[in-house]
Amino acid sequence: EDHEPKSFATWGPVAIAMIGLPWDTLLDRSIVIEMRRKSAAERVERFTADRAQALQILARKAKRWALDNEERLSACDSDVPGGLNDRAADNWRPLLAIADVAGR
Repeated sequence: EDHEPKSFATWGPVAIAMIGLPWDTLLDRSIVIEMRRKSAAERVERFTADRAQALQILARKAKRWALDNEERLSACDSDVPGGLNDRAADNWRPLLAIADVAGR
């Protein structure tokens, strides 16, 4: 009502799974992780609910690490590899900061 500027979050991670290529404008704003089908010779363990507890522990540890290192992460200005355009560099910068603070 008072037209005063206010801070609010405008970014959040999103996962999109698809077959084929997405639009160029989506690719330009994404970190793409290409997947492939496992071969018939590859064996993997089935994920079961009882194994989810281990992920909850890992998630708590990751959150604690991020909170403990929040100041260092915020101040980190990692070098971005050449060849990335502005948007791609912006996408990778937080992940590179985590790698730098963690000690790559």
